[in-house]
Amino acid sequence: MVKYVIGAISTILLLVLVFVFVVNRGDDQSSTNTPKVLKLVDYAEKDSHVTFQTDGRLVGEEERRSVRITVSANERRLEVLSGYNNDVINSQSFPNTQAAYAAFLSGLSGQGFMQSKKTSVTNPLSVCVNGKHYYYTVTDGNDKKSDLWSVSCDKTGTFGGRANATRELFQRQIPEYNQLTQGVKL
Repeated sequence: MVKYVIGAISTILLLVLVFVFVVNRGDDQSSTNTPKVLKLVDYAEKDSHVTFQTDGRLVGEEERRSVRITVSANERRLEVLSGYNNDVINSQSFPNTQAAYAAFLSGLSGQGFMQSKKTSVTNPLSVCVNGKHYYYTVTDGNDKKSDLWSVSCDKTGTFGGRANATRELFQRQIPEYNQLTQGVKL
């Protein structure tokens, strides 16, 4: 009788182990078919760039100004833009390195640069008309991988990261940022 009980328990344990093995093996197979989601730092090795743009308040076409900072592995660029079509009226470029770009992306990642949130607002220009609008993009080749926005008036927007820290990180990429943007009325 004891032999039968031990045999039954052994059989049950064996079936549980086989079940666990099959279930875990199935999970491993399904995860290899799932495409890998790239992290921001993964773009350091690609033909990519990140952009931060600050648009001023809603005013007439001739008074509208924006400042755009674009950083890639080869270049850091500041552009002063005019009007709602973003015509470049002043540009300053600085060289960059792969290592500096990777470090910058790591810093941005720590600030939630690609973190998004939901909003019911479909047009950023419809909110915070007397404040600033901020745009955060990641572009790989010609493909935008992330395109988020926020405003200075409140927490409205799709950008879920730390806006102030992100803005400071971008501004610190440009030597003499304050002098280069002096007189730009946002």
